[in-house]
Amino acid sequence: MRIASSFAVVALGASFALAGCIADTSDPEPLDGEGSAQEDVGEAAAALGSCYGASCTEQDPGATGCEADAVTRASSDILSGTTAIGKIVIRYSPSCNAAWARTVVTSGSSYLRAEITRSSPYATSQAESTSPTDALRSAMLAVTPGSRFTAIGKIGSNPGIFQFSGTVRTNF
Repeated sequence: MRIASSFAVVALGASFALAGCIADTSDPEPLDGEGSAQEDVGEAAAALGSCYGASCTEQDPGATGCEADAVTRASSDILSGTTAIGKIVIRYSPSCNAAWARTVVTSGSSYLRAEITRSSPYATSQAESTSPTDALRSAMLAVTPGSRFTAIGKIGSNPGIFQFSGTVRTNF
């Protein structure tokens, strides 16, 4: 008797669950027109950064949201002799079409400098820490077709005095 009543409860529950799935025919997301998936993708991309191209120049990639979809385009170790003590990287945001330099120390914190230069049209941006830190990024520069970017990262034990540096380059 118990097995039969348990089976009936399970079967009845499954029927209600199936009926609920069949009965819900509403489509909350239209396939085209206003509110379409294509429009949602465009809005999501715009939400990543509050600037694009030239309007990003000299802006902070974190404050503008450009860092959200950033990729590393090139990187190089910063060496003390043969030991890597940090990295210099060129970061690029596709949604903002802008690049910046980022200097990182491998362990601890130091005084840092991050500098990026675009070849054409020529532009440069730099940042220097006023206290020891573990990472520092420059402001952004707009990416222009065919331009070459060079980033220089520096690490030092005192403000403005950098004993170690590294350079990296990439083309867009």
